[in-house]
Amino acid sequence: MQFNEQAFIRLYQQASIKTIESSNFYIGVSLGVIPNYSKAFIFGKKQGMSAGEEDVFNVPGNYQFLTSSSFLQVRSTSPNDNITGTGARTLMINGLDASYAEISESIILNGTASATTTKQFLRVNQIFVQNVGSNETNVGEIDLFTGSNILARILVKQGQSHLGVYTVPASKTGFVIRMGASLGRDNGANAEKDCTVEMRRKVIGQSWRLINGFYLNNRGNGNLNKDLNFGVRLNEKTDVKFICRTLENNVSIICEAEILLINTINQ
Repeated sequence: MQFNEQAFIRLYQQASIKTIESSNFYIGVSLGVIPNYSKAFIFGKKQGMSAGEEDVFNVPGNYQFLTSSSFLQVRSTSPNDNITGTGARTLMINGLDASYAEISESIILNGTASATTTKQFLRVNQIFVQNVGSNETNVGEIDLFTGSNILARILVKQGQSHLGVYTVPASKTGFVIRMGASLGRDNGANAEKDCTVEMRRKVIGQSWRLINGFYLNNRGNGNLNKDLNFGVRLNEKTDVKFICRTLENNVSIICEAEILLINTINQ
């Protein structure tokens, strides 16, 4: 999995962009007009966190990556989230199969009763509401899970998951080009809050390693962004997650990252 600089320039020029200028390039990637390049966007949220360290996703506790591919189940807390209801009717799941190949599945919701996927997932990178009724979004809280392990959650009226985790698909190399984090104030506007947010990566069979991080407080340093101009390389099948560490209670955090994905290109 090698980054081919000449192929990068050649594909860029084939998109009829005459100068190598970064903002135009990223727009081209977003539009899907540059072959072999795509993007991933991580957006994670943790609300009401207690003192300690937790992964950033909108479920209490830490994220549990699956160790084998599984059929997944989806369920809402509202009976209105069903195929004829006023809320969410169908849900899209984007993830990876046992070989880390990208797969997606659209599943019909069944209200407070569970619906099961027809595909087996090893990783879940995002879920979002597709078709809706008159409320135009989900009425209840929607969980994607297997057993007691919640892999993604859509909060009421949010329409998509807030997962601060991501896995690079097979046959792709990722480069983290930007990351950011914001600290909320769950316990009142005058309550002092401090936390450390870190982005970490893990290659199969190896330890979690730090990519980069932030120290945040709500006394003038509560919203930070970093442009990683040289990019932090993520090989195929690498897991990524955001963590938050704090000594306070009732801490809410939002984190995000932009990843440039490059398909395998023969030398």
